[in-house]
Amino acid sequence: MKLNELENEALKLDPPSRARLAEVLLRSLDALSEKEVEALWLDEAERRERAWDAGEVEGIPAEQVMAKAKRPLKELLLAIPPVGEDADFERNPDRGRDVEL
Repeated sequence: MKLNELENEALKLDPPSRARLAEVLLRSLDALSEKEVEALWLDEAERRERAWDAGEVEGIPAEQVMAKAKRPLKELLLAIPPVGEDADFERNPDRGRDVEL
């Protein structure tokens, strides 16, 4: 069976089965040596470079990537309950919303 056929079959599984399969596959990677992991990352980097060179993928501006990465971080920081001096956050929920990340 080819990899894409296996992927298509795996995607037909119900969510709990897909999660179990993902867990088993990820756990199997833990058994790899550092050298094997390095070889896999090198293969992935080369695959991505070939896709870039062939025009199969487009770049994303760094500003857009950073903005997307910062949004969840800011939301996470705002969700942390206040402690000590910051306890007045409960009284002023807008405090900190203008934080520049």
